[in-house]
Formats: sequence, C-alpha cells, structure tokens
Amino acid sequence: MDFSTKKCNNEIIKLPFDLHKKVQVLCRELDCIDRMKVQHPSNTEPSAIKLEQHCHALGLHNITESMLKKVEPLVKHPGYIVFLEGYHKTLQELKIKFLLKSIIENPLDWEDYGLCCEIYDGLMSYYHSARCTLSQCDLTYQNISLKNIQRFLAVFKYNFAYSLAYNAVRAPEDINNFHYYSAMKELSDQGLDKDLCHKIVNQGNALRIVQESYLESETTGMDNDLLVIHLKREDAIYREMTCGHSADIGR
Repeated sequence: MDFSTKKCNNEIIKLPFDLHKKVQVLCRELDCIDRMKVQHPSNTEPSAIKLEQHCHALGLHNITESMLKKVEPLVKHPGYIVFLEGYHKTLQELKIKFLLKSIIENPLDWEDYGLCCEIYDGLMSYYHSARCTLSQCDLTYQNISLKNIQRFLAVFKYNFAYSLAYNAVRAPEDINNFHYYSAMKELSDQGLDKDLCHKIVNQGNALRIVQESYLESETTGMDNDLLVIHLKREDAIYREMTCGHSADIGR
C-alpha cells in the first residue's frame, strides 16, 4: 500500500494512497463471486465451480487481511481515525464475508471438510478477538451476525455427513486423522473386512458430524431429521456387529 502525506492537527501524517479505490475493487469482487456460477457454461461441474469460488474468495481474503494489517495501527492514531474508520470497518466486514465465501458448502472428501473446519475456526477466532471492532448493529446489518455465521457451519457439516452416509467417500489422506484412523484400527483389530470397517467408520463419523451440525449451530429439529434417524438405525446395527465399538467412532 502506497502512502501520501496530509497535515492534521499541526502534524504531518501519512495516509494510505488510493485506499478508496482498492476497497471498491474488493467490494466488486465480492459481488462477482455470487455471479460466478451464472458465468460458467452449463456443462461445467458444480464441484469445479465451487472450488474456483473457494480459491478466489480465499485469495481475496488474503489481500483484505494484508490491507487490514496496514490500516489497523493507523486507526489508533488520533489524526487518522476520521479518515480511516469507515474503511477499517468495511475491510473487517469484507474479511468475514470472504472467509464465509471460501467455505465449501458441500465438501466431497475429508480434505475439503478439514479445510472448511480450519477456515471456520479461523473466522471464529477473528470474530471473538480484539481485532474485530464491529458492533452488533454492523454485524446484523451486513448479515454476518453470529447466528448467520453458525448457519454456514450447520450447512457444510450436514452436507458432509450426508456424503459420508450415502456416497463413497474415500479414506482421508492424512493418516493422523484421529476420527477416521483410530476407529479403523480398532475395528480392524477385531478381524473385520477392510471395506466393512471403512463403511462403519464413515457411518459413525456421519452421525457424529450431523449431530454437531445441529448442536454447534443451535439448530432445532435434530430428532426428526431423516438423516439422523437413518444413521442411528445404522449405528444400532453396527453396534451389534462390533460388540458396541461403533458407538464410540469419531468421539
């Protein structure tokens, strides 16, 4: 970010040069992300569109974060706050929105899901930190209140649980994935077939994750959810088959 000088309160201070233009560009980019699907040909895979949106939003977040880190020290200076307070607020809003846009709504594998969790955790860490100075009115007006943000958590967790339950989700590449490989080892030690172990582990984790999607987002209706009902039935069957071990999968 380049700087220009301005005299304020008999003191020569530096102001970010062309900040207004850069913030405007970021705002336009945010609008463009929502139109990305429309701009793609109909034969483009939805997963490819989502991945492109995710990467683009994450890149824009990094640009926004870089600008924020340069503006944050300046707003503490009494001579700057008149000029920068509005831009500081907008950059904070953009940071949160770009992070939300970078969350994949329908994770197709453990890697996508892990990345979603990492982004969400980073977002919540910022949201509750002293760096985030947005008021509740600001957050509500921009549709980024805590309740709205929690809906993103509910969506990507629920969708991944659905994929684990009904789709052939492969084993995670990260061998340190506790929720998967610790359960696989425990079931394999019982002498069960590897493919059966994989199915039981995915089903058990699906139940854990779908329950988290309700509890962590404080959403009601879990007991009547058809996916939850299905997974509880499957869990009861596998619990008999594995001497009760399936009940502890992912926990």
